[in-house]
Amino acid sequence: MLIVNTYLKQGDKGLGLYSRQKIQFDQKIIQTESALDRWYYPQQINGMADFFCKYAIYSEEKGAWYLFGDNARFIRHSRNPNICKAGFHYYACAAVHPGDELLADYTQLCDWVRVHGLKFRQS
Repeated sequence: MLIVNTYLKQGDKGLGLYSRQKIQFDQKIIQTESALDRWYYPQQINGMADFFCKYAIYSEEKGAWYLFGDNARFIRHSRNPNICKAGFHYYACAAVHPGDELLADYTQLCDWVRVHGLKFRQS
């Protein structure tokens, strides 16, 4: 669950998530919320694999996909991220200003991407 004020905006490369506020370096951006976000196991995603590959984060350790129930799933990929992850803690790894898009390196976030690579356009 996002704990910073954000909005969605359509850009040249698709729908992205943008900050409405200044976010300090090392500030927590996302916290897990069991009432909103949840784990999905392979037997639960029949026919929806493409959706999960695009919007969820796969954990090899857990053998499941984690889907954020809010707009956090619209964070796009960048090789120059301003969001980083340590365990399931998401924080700003660069200062973020109002109007900046929130970006993450999917190879850092998702075991599936590390193994299979990206299959969509990158920024």
